[in-house]
Amino acid sequence: MQSVLRLLIFTLLFTATSPVSAAEYKFTNRLIDEQSPYLLQHAHNPVDWYPWGDEAFAKAKAEGKPVFLSIGYSTCHWCHVMEEECFEDPQVGSMMNKYFICIKVDREERPDIDAVYMDVASYLGSSGGWPLTIIMTPDKKPYAAGTYFPKYRKYNIDGLMTMLPVWYRWYRYNSNMMLDNIKKVEQRIKPSLNPTPIRGESTADLETSYNHMIRSFSSHTGGFGRGGTKFPRTHQLLYMLEHYKQTGDNSALTAASLTLDKIRNGGIFDQLGYGIHRYTVDPYWFVPHFEKMLYNQAQVSMCLSDLFALTADPKAKKFAEEIFTYVRRDLTSPEGAFYSAEDADSEGEEGIFYLWSHAELATILSPAELILATKVYGIQKQGNWEDRATREKQVTNILSLNTNIDALLHEEQNQLETIRLKLYKHRSKRIRPALDDKVLTDWNGLMIVSLAKAGLSLQEPKYTEAAVKAYDFIMANMYKDEVLLHRWRGGNAAIDGMLSDYTFMAWAALALYNTTLEIKYIADAQKLMKNVSENFHDGTGVYNMTSAKAEKLLFKKQEFSDLAVPSGNSAAFLVFSELGRLTGQQKYERHAESLAKLYSRSTLYRPTHYSIALYTFEKRQANSYDIVLVGDKHSAEFKTILNRIQEIAKKQTIHLLCKTPENEKQLTEVAPFTKSYQSVDCKTTAYICRGTTCLPPVTKLKEIEMILLGQKD
Repeated sequence: MQSVLRLLIFTLLFTATSPVSAAEYKFTNRLIDEQSPYLLQHAHNPVDWYPWGDEAFAKAKAEGKPVFLSIGYSTCHWCHVMEEECFEDPQVGSMMNKYFICIKVDREERPDIDAVYMDVASYLGSSGGWPLTIIMTPDKKPYAAGTYFPKYRKYNIDGLMTMLPVWYRWYRYNSNMMLDNIKKVEQRIKPSLNPTPIRGESTADLETSYNHMIRSFSSHTGGFGRGGTKFPRTHQLLYMLEHYKQTGDNSALTAASLTLDKIRNGGIFDQLGYGIHRYTVDPYWFVPHFEKMLYNQAQVSMCLSDLFALTADPKAKKFAEEIFTYVRRDLTSPEGAFYSAEDADSEGEEGIFYLWSHAELATILSPAELILATKVYGIQKQGNWEDRATREKQVTNILSLNTNIDALLHEEQNQLETIRLKLYKHRSKRIRPALDDKVLTDWNGLMIVSLAKAGLSLQEPKYTEAAVKAYDFIMANMYKDEVLLHRWRGGNAAIDGMLSDYTFMAWAALALYNTTLEIKYIADAQKLMKNVSENFHDGTGVYNMTSAKAEKLLFKKQEFSDLAVPSGNSAAFLVFSELGRLTGQQKYERHAESLAKLYSRSTLYRPTHYSIALYTFEKRQANSYDIVLVGDKHSAEFKTILNRIQEIAKKQTIHLLCKTPENEKQLTEVAPFTKSYQSVDCKTTAYICRGTTCLPPVTKLKEIEMILLGQKD
């Protein structure tokens, strides 16, 4: 019954066109006034939840109660489980309300709070993950931490009904356990208040870093590492593709292409409706946690565009197009911005929307179709997967590709597409997982980068148009007085932008510049990074996660590792490097050099965690070309030379500026060094610099090709 009630709440909160009256529910708390779908999901819990803010902590001080902080996100399966088992239970709610002031945080809205308290959890010996549970004093001193708690003990985890009185007594009687834990956290925090970055050279030992990373590649399953789970951290593949581009090392290309093939063929990919699930609980990309995150769609498709640019592999193009089909159909707002995610759960169960029994398939498909589907998708009559938590064999099937589609007869390929469409149509009648329809600036930035890249490499204007539309939405609705906001939903933009919001949107602006060659995007990137250098810099060459003007938390968090998404610092390194080369302004290069010295040592020891830094080092240390093409953009000569340069740029590192009568003034503002560049003899003229050496201006396409292809000094 509780599962059905929760599903009803999801449906009403996320899809209703008119608000639901609080009077229809037995319980309503302060989360009802929030915008976050995750917080609204808990608005009718019997727990008297507060959103994060001064009111909650003032209440805790006034009543002498500790604070119960719960952090999660709307598409998190175990967050739903804990809600159903605990937060929807009046008995648990009564105890929580009696002894604690309870605060709910959406980690996607407030990644700064989440990052700080995830570190706190590790200081207190808890494994990371969500839901994250933190117990603290009214003055924000944490003294206990955990993740998922059942109501009563199970899975070898103590129940919340047992732990709530324990945590309260620790606070009430000022126990040694509480005091020791507070001290433990404070001792770990102190070094972070005055960090001393370890610096190396401004260049990286790319060969050593690459060798360390490629040794962790699994040639059997794809991806890096030998763990029991697989996350599609495809920024690692971006680095592999860039390494191949610069060195021609086929092992790097194999690592990227094999991993992408495994993802496309695995259960992690929705074989019917497309889109990538968040991760798999096995090393074979087979049994997923079924939520679909925007950032995964963005990064996987980004890699596919790069792979297609380098190899013209039609499989890479098709896979990218499938992901874009899903994003444009299911994750795109009417205004053109991108929603955050789709849930793992529906009808109270994880993955039920995507799973198939053999008996159900037999009622939908013809006997011949069922035979082919069984062969291709690995379907078994008794089910083909096991629940990792319970170790119980399931009677349903996860669809994955067990057969090389290209090896099928043409008629079988056509029949398989008929099967896919039949099953997709039938599945559309099921209750769909909830949509988290908030718009996050940083995740949108990643999706814009991907679409902009695809517009150029796949030569598909519709992808460029989608990127521009989303970019324009963010800049019109979430960028006020040169300050970015982090979240938009239902016409409401709020929460001060964090480092990743600025750096990912600047990255998006540069990607759109590379595709459209419109100078305004470089100017936008400069404005965004000006805010970064002025308000996020910590004085040591590192950038904080939050602005100097942001709310003060336990400490200023700095992130360097690329995990589910790239870190704000690694993206800053990339953007400052690109701006330095494009504009010739040394201030950007100084910022990039500072980050280069920080990252150069780190990449040696944990290359899989610093892949965007390595990606940037590959670009910085490449034998690259800087080109200013001067001429009439409407002339056939200009278009021919431009098209050829862009074709060569797929396999060479080229920074290109186009100077035309229309953009001359704007270009001079963003890249002052171009002021004196003029056409020679009224012809389209290329000014080419290779490394630190500039060559005489060139007007003939053949000579330009010879220089760029390394056939002439």
